Amino acid sequence: MLIISRFTNEQLRIDENITITVLSVDRAQARLGICVPTETRALRGEHYERNKSRNGATPKMFSQS
Repeated sequence: MLIISRFTNEQLRIDENITITVLSVDRAQARLGICVPTETRALRGEHYERNKSRNGATPKMFSQS
């Protein structure tokens, strides 16, 4: 696990095609913006685990808005 500190509007880059931006921080909650290619699966952890337990397999990708 990588643990870093970032301020609002600072970014973390993963490879060439994934960018995570800190949009805001308020007490114990951080809002993140995540840009990924459309072919990359990006699910919130609780959605992934809930769908995995329901389906018994890797969950299907949610459509991006």
